[in-house]
Amino acid sequence: MSRLTALTGLRTAAVAALAAALCAALVPAQAATTSLPMTVANDSGRSEQTYIYVTARNQSTGEQGYVGSDGQWHAFELPSSVPAGQPNPAAPDFAIAGPTDGSSTTLDLPSSLAGGRIYISFGEKLSFYLSPGGLVEPAAWNESDPNHDILFDWAEFTRNGTGIFINTTMVDMSSVPLSLSVTDSSGDTTTEGTLVSGGREQIFAEIEALGGDWANLIQTRESDGLPLRVLAPIHGMETESAFSSTFFDSYIDDVYDYYASHTLTVAMDMGTYTGTVNGDSFTFTDSSGVTIGSLTRPTTAEVFGCSGALQPGGQPNQTAILAVGARVCAAFHRGTLSTPSRVASDTQPTYDASSFYQTASSDLYSKVMHDASADGRAYGFAFDDVAELSPSIDVSDPVSATLTLSPFTGSGDGDDGGSTGGGDGSDGSSPGAVVNAVNDKCLDVAAASSANGTAVQLYDCNGTVAQQWTFEDGQLKAMGKCLDAAEWGTSDGTPLQIWDCNPGQSNQTWVRFNGGYLNPASGRCVDDPGSSTENGARIQLWACNGTDAQKWTTPGGTL
Repeated sequence: MSRLTALTGLRTAAVAALAAALCAALVPAQAATTSLPMTVANDSGRSEQTYIYVTARNQSTGEQGYVGSDGQWHAFELPSSVPAGQPNPAAPDFAIAGPTDGSSTTLDLPSSLAGGRIYISFGEKLSFYLSPGGLVEPAAWNESDPNHDILFDWAEFTRNGTGIFINTTMVDMSSVPLSLSVTDSSGDTTTEGTLVSGGREQIFAEIEALGGDWANLIQTRESDGLPLRVLAPIHGMETESAFSSTFFDSYIDDVYDYYASHTLTVAMDMGTYTGTVNGDSFTFTDSSGVTIGSLTRPTTAEVFGCSGALQPGGQPNQTAILAVGARVCAAFHRGTLSTPSRVASDTQPTYDASSFYQTASSDLYSKVMHDASADGRAYGFAFDDVAELSPSIDVSDPVSATLTLSPFTGSGDGDDGGSTGGGDGSDGSSPGAVVNAVNDKCLDVAAASSANGTAVQLYDCNGTVAQQWTFEDGQLKAMGKCLDAAEWGTSDGTPLQIWDCNPGQSNQTWVRFNGGYLNPASGRCVDDPGSSTENGARIQLWACNGTDAQKWTTPGGTL
């Protein structure tokens, strides 16, 4: 071999090695997979066997089916008809044995699936049925559903080609604490759905503390007393009238009254639209003045479901009016639409989350779900993704995904948080000062008198017995008496006083709300009048508005 040939060979080898190195640097460490490995990790702390079910539609054919333990999608064989009076036939058992506590199970999610759900049940298998119209999935809010007493929940996903869009959901109910993670081909991992430490317990406690119809949304298993789930209000309305079918009615009427003489602007990527009300029709036009459609006055059920009048058909510009309806629905839930008595935002959507859920007429179920989320994102209603507040992950090149069953009690895998509960370092059961955010002054019983009817006022914090409060079982207590709305008042300006405690009495019942205290009977909050800084200012009830005048610590807590 000549020296030239040898050098040429070495150069060729070096170039090849360099090219290989460059290619390795340019090509992702892993390639996105057609069949995506999905690991279900069980950190729940519960001892039961778990079961996994994966349902989805085939994007090519539209057929409904399931993913089996073989990692393949299988179509359901739907009956052509079901005889009158006969039950729907049971679906085949497509359960995949899930992990026990402290272990994990990995399954494969095929590509090109839409409208998918990953169900997880504890202790018992779920029942699915087949009808001529499609799969009949568990509806636990219905007490006659065979899955009613089973502990279960689900996540939702779509696989567009080899990508994945996946999210946790509380649109129907909240039961099992779940979190999701997806790793892409560059090794980056995105996680959503993580609750704060003790988040499941917080959700149940806060819904219970709201009282009234809100507390009726909790379903408990009679056999062992396990709190199974909190229903979304739309399903509470379907369950023996557990939740009022007129909850939003007054707010809806006030909104339609206001926009009869004002304009609502809805700004989106597809365009900006303006609307005004004429009678029962909220009509919107585009920037050229062309009508895109109308939203007729919705019912409470249509607001909770973001359906019907808020998602109308047969409109001049169907795509645009549906998008507008989604944003109007989100604003109803969050309480950010203006009324004659409360000007909020005349441009939607609003992205200031601190302005959400400031009134008792807003969707407090959704608020509780967001408060329990470590990053503030939750799917509390159908269009909770408006303003990018949903716990969704959208990855075009995933290589793996994980669904984690998080701890049911005690410390979770998220940071402490949430604004409806204590959240300030105290549970309120030990005596301490209740401090206002405007002025760092204290909630004070005038002249340290324990007489019924003694005024509750604002005063410099001094550590005396007149400022030692406890907050337990929905009552704020000092001097052996309870914080009381005078004369059973429920209107703005009702003065607050102390009175003999009567557990469960509506004018002495309070819940933590937006960093302060809400009286559910009146829908109003404990308020420092006019954000006063003066000693002796009489504390009152006032429409909840989220200002610092209505932010108070739990006893002994910090702002």
